[in-house]
Amino acid sequence: MVVAREWNAGKMNTGSEKYAIELRYMFEADIFPYIGALQIPEIKSLEVLEVLEVLEVLMKFKV
Repeated sequence: MVVAREWNAGKMNTGSEKYAIELRYMFEADIFPYIGALQIPEIKSLEVLEVLEVLEVLMKFKV
């Protein structure tokens, strides 16, 4: 979670604050519940795929 939050904080400094806020919400609501407690070396490709599948379903409802 630390790496993602640091990356997101960098987005705030690039002038796209609204986008950074949207990304932070997405990470907090849709990604961290699945892999947020893991260290980067611990994350397996299957876990990333599962998160992407969840996001794909969520995006279909947002469109």
